Amino acid sequence: GARGVTFESQSYLVPSRNIELIDTVGVGEVHRGTVPNAESLENLIELIHGFEKGLHLFVMVRQHAGGRIHRSSDQGNYEIFFEAIGRKKVPALLAVTACESVTDRAGWGERNKKHFDNAGLIFKKIVSGTCVMEGPLADVELVKEGREQMKKDLWDAIDDYILLNPVNVSEREGMKEILRNVLNTLLRLFPNLGSRLWVSDRMKDIFQRAGYPLMEARRLASHFQKPK
Repeated sequence: GARGVTFESQSYLVPSRNIELIDTVGVGEVHRGTVPNAESLENLIELIHGFEKGLHLFVMVRQHAGGRIHRSSDQGNYEIFFEAIGRKKVPALLAVTACESVTDRAGWGERNKKHFDNAGLIFKKIVSGTCVMEGPLADVELVKEGREQMKKDLWDAIDDYILLNPVNVSEREGMKEILRNVLNTLLRLFPNLGSRLWVSDRMKDIFQRAGYPLMEARRLASHFQKPK
């Protein structure tokens, strides 16, 4: 079944490139009507706290799914990560997978970049292709070649656009602004969030650890009321 919006994350080290990848689940089910729960918000805030070393690049990953721009999940992820957290200072790439049925799948991204630009989703580059790793198509020669091509194209884009000096998003004042913007974005994406979600006292404690005074932390937590 649908798991909702979890914001779970996992960190991976790539020693050959001296890169740390932080893989997180984004807003993927807004269109299904699911909303974050207390744990998912805690995951998101803890994720933001994990950026103490700064951010060099964002890579948003989505499936081709007919090539349509989903203003719920696509716009939601863009607003939360690139605008609210990155404050439009961290460059962003888009990786579009599941392009197996697309003619010239490697070129689809750049051919359609203008549509994302027009929707306000500004990416430095859009890399498209296939990442099929299992199932009947995984060992098909054309799929294997396409998988290696997308891997190369994505690493080339990362090398081209990754920042040498990270953007610090964890300083106290910046963190307060980020949390405020993220919260406002979530409330806008999920209009019923305030009435459907209960945030426990530990959520208030997380806001305090982020630098909010006690009264302000309580005020932020009060946006969410325990369902009656």
